[in-house]
Amino acid sequence: MSSSRLILCLSLFTLAGCGSDSTAVKECGEGMGRADDGICYPLADDSEDGSGDDSTGDDGGGDDSTGGDGGDDGGDDGGDDGGDDGGDDGGDDGGDDGGDDGGDDGGDDGGDDGGGPDLGTVTISGTFNFEATTEDDAFCNISTWVSAAVDSTTGTIDYDNYDYDDLQSVDCRNHPGGDITYEMEITVDASSEVAFIAFVDPDGDPTTIDFEAPSDSNPVTVTHGETYTGIDFEVPTEREPPPE
Repeated sequence: MSSSRLILCLSLFTLAGCGSDSTAVKECGEGMGRADDGICYPLADDSEDGSGDDSTGDDGGGDDSTGGDGGDDGGDDGGDDGGDDGGDDGGDDGGDDGGDDGGDDGGDDGGDDGGGPDLGTVTISGTFNFEATTEDDAFCNISTWVSAAVDSTTGTIDYDNYDYDDLQSVDCRNHPGGDITYEMEITVDASSEVAFIAFVDPDGDPTTIDFEAPSDSNPVTVTHGETYTGIDFEVPTEREPPPE
């Protein structure tokens, strides 16, 4: 072998060997990588590791998602608590207070201002004149009415729309005719002027004619607990029978 051929074989020993069928490849050094042309080059900025970091970054994205969950929980709790507290308190206070105040005040005011009967007792006295005689079963009484129930001209009572406030008996059995002196305690409605009415059933027979008359003192303004004298009655002894 010539000297020039020997030198060439030594130079290419590491790549192809000289006259050999096998090939020996030298490892690239630290921080180097082999390219497609077989030559080792420096690696640029740890790009492969950087990809791994990007993956870690993805994990970081997962953490961010977890943070989102925390936000959802916070929203749920805050929303639920706020809604419950606000709704319950507002509803209870508004409903209870509004209902109680409205109901109680309305009921009390309605009762006081409604102008219902003002019933109480007074003492009255006077004469009860009936000129005809009466029998053993005779029945007489004095009743009290609000003055609106009695016609001021005729003394007729409006039985269809009113009822008496009280009725007290006067003993008129076997009466020879003339005056009957009486005194009694009787209930009246002091919210209105009062009318006093005398009634006589001379024989106690409901099928025969009875008599009644208003007091000449009607209408009377009364105060509970007071005494009123001169409540006199002139009861007629004749009366036309009611139409059949």
